[in-house]
Amino acid sequence: PEKAIEVFDAALRQNNRDIALMKKIGEAYIKTHAYTKAIKYYEAIVKAEPQSELRINLADLLSKLNQNDQAQRILDQLLKEEVQNTNFQHVQQITKAYEIFANMFEQTKQFDETKKYLIRAKENQKKLLKRIQLEEGDIQKENQKLYCNICYRLATMYFDEHDYESAIKDLKEASAIDDRNLKIQMMLAKAYLNSEQYELCEQICTYMSKTFPNDNSVQIMMANYLLRKNEIEKAIQQYKDIIERNPNNFDPFVQMTKSLYRAGRLDEISDILEKTEQNNLRAHNDAAFNFAK
Repeated sequence: PEKAIEVFDAALRQNNRDIALMKKIGEAYIKTHAYTKAIKYYEAIVKAEPQSELRINLADLLSKLNQNDQAQRILDQLLKEEVQNTNFQHVQQITKAYEIFANMFEQTKQFDETKKYLIRAKENQKKLLKRIQLEEGDIQKENQKLYCNICYRLATMYFDEHDYESAIKDLKEASAIDDRNLKIQMMLAKAYLNSEQYELCEQICTYMSKTFPNDNSVQIMMANYLLRKNEIEKAIQQYKDIIERNPNNFDPFVQMTKSLYRAGRLDEISDILEKTEQNNLRAHNDAAFNFAK
């Protein structure tokens, strides 16, 4: 990273307005844990150009270093500014400012405030996405990704509160933009499962199986769904198939042994565990396997 800083710095002398290079220099300082240098670097840029987008990077770094008062001053100033609606970059900065506020409240376990600022970030970003529908290049992809990440964070909070309907709402909004995002689809399936919307859960599981055919977590999710629906035999077979394909992954063992127990097939549990211990030396040290025992 230190060598990279020299290279970026030399390139910046050729074009001192290159924001991308400025960001790379700041990020390089952070990677080397030279946080004081990074702060001074960002502060110098913001002092020369008060509305520089790097003030978001500065506020983010300050918040991560628990210098929340300084971060808040920067963010408050940004949110007070009156800028033309056509300034997409500024609208995106507002979204990120709300996100940083959410992060600061999350650090202090003020989860209601965290949620409030994430909702603001989401609403602001949704407006931005409508405005940039006709824009070309990476601007749409970048902002769509940001929107999906915010939806996912909100959904995670709702999920942890067992508010599955709110989680589903945010996940569906994210899925409408990026239906190939596995973590979004996976949480959506879990939310449907936990809210006993089994048909919708099955639809998502089937979609994931077709879209991500080799992903182990998808197969486990399908097996968990079958188990919840009390289709014990199908669930057992699914777990067995997963274990056969991935003998070093012991996560399915717990659910499989539960399935066999519910089916009254206790002898089969003992046989499977015994064979696994004989054929795989790693089994003895795996927490999931030992829990299954």
